[in-house]
This record gives sequence, C-alpha cells and structure tokens, in this order.
Amino acid sequence: MDIIILMVNAGNQLRNDAWVNNETNSRVELATTSKGETRTANNNFFIQDVGNVGIGTQTPTAKLHVNGNLKVETMDTYNADVAKPVYWNPETKSLSTTLVQRPFYNFKYKLRASKNEDWINNFNTLIDATKYTLIITSAVLRQSNINGETFNNSDANAYINLFNTNAGSENVKDYKQVLPNIVPFVEGNTWRVRADFVNTAPYRANSAVDSYFLWEIDVLVINNNSINTLDSQLHKLDSNSGSATQNPIPPSVTTP
Repeated sequence: MDIIILMVNAGNQLRNDAWVNNETNSRVELATTSKGETRTANNNFFIQDVGNVGIGTQTPTAKLHVNGNLKVETMDTYNADVAKPVYWNPETKSLSTTLVQRPFYNFKYKLRASKNEDWINNFNTLIDATKYTLIITSAVLRQSNINGETFNNSDANAYINLFNTNAGSENVKDYKQVLPNIVPFVEGNTWRVRADFVNTAPYRANSAVDSYFLWEIDVLVINNNSINTLDSQLHKLDSNSGSATQNPIPPSVTTP
C-alpha cells in the first residue's frame, strides 16, 4: 500500500493531503485531515477504480454513495427532462431517476358489476398490503353496457337514480339520497375492494331488459415506508363540537 503526501503552499496556506493507494481493494483513500491527523473510517473519502465515490463508506455502490446526511441547496433537472425527477427509494435508501417505486400512486378502477347487480363483493387489486396502503378517494356508480362502456354525461342514464328496496316498490316517490358503502380491506396480504349501496338498488326503467352498472373508483396508494402511523385519539364531544388537545402531526425535524 503506497502513501502519497502532497505539500503545497497556496496563498500562504499549507496543505497536507495524504492519499492511500489501496490496491487490495482497488481504491484510493483520503486518509488524513487538514491537520495531518488520521481520519476515522466513518469520515473517510474513498474513490474506487471503477469510478464510484464513497463518503463515509468504504464500499460505494453508486457513482456517489454517502453514508450520512446529505444537504442539496439546488438541483437542476437532468437533461431538462421533467419526466425524470429524482425520487427517494426508501427500500434501497438511494436516489434515482428510473426504476424507482414512487411513494404515491393515483389511479382509477372501473369495475362492471354482474348483470342486474350494482355491488362489488370482493375485488382483488393484487396490491401488496405489506408494502402499500390503499385509500379510496372517490367513487361513482354509473350505468353501462355489457362491455363496461358508460353513457355520455349528457345522457339521462349517465348517473343513476336509486330507490329503497325495502319500500316494496320502484315508484318515483321511493327515490332517495343514500351514501355508498365502499370498503378497502386486506385478505391474503393483498388489498381488496367492496362497494355497494346498502338496502338500495339502481332504478331500471325497464325491468324486462338486463342492465349493467359500473363503479368508477379512484384510489391513492402510498408506500408504507412513507407512512408514520400515529396513535389514535378519542374525544368525547358532549355538545357535538370540540377540539383536539394537540396537533397529531409531529413537528418537522431539522438535521444538519
């Protein structure tokens, strides 16, 4: 192992840099501080022969591998390609522009129910519940054809009137405003969806003609590594109004 010591007088400032050629591990190491003292392993600087640079790590696995806090004041868009922002991958603990599991996903499911039915009992999204949390953000029940194609918004059948099945008739007087029961749940380690208007069914203008209905369900999927689960809070509101005792969101943490 060779040690190279450079003594340079630049502007009345004496520099003493000691680099170690570590042929065994195919790297060059900055081994001393500005005072000529030996650096500790955690504060060392390594350059591998393959071009990877490690700060605080002897075995960098990327062009720049930092074992510690990293502060970036500004960051330019790579090749002005706004479609490739930099993402933090919490699983690999690295930054990347490609092949990264992003922290959030937002998309829509279109679920056509069985013939003459308006409810979905158990739809398997195949989303791994051990890695992600699924949140339903909105849902609309619309009339469709057998292929799941919906009517135009200007069509009278685009959005559906509902009636109470417990009323014993399908008269206009039985129409009522109801809230859907839409539940995400976990079964077999994957997220499932159940959707229904309880005790209510969509109105069919012609009961002799088969009808099909389509649920349009918007979901937000969050990587569990980006979620901090907090304790639940119980508040007894005697006057139906009140306030939390404290903000449940912890304050931000400032790091150097």
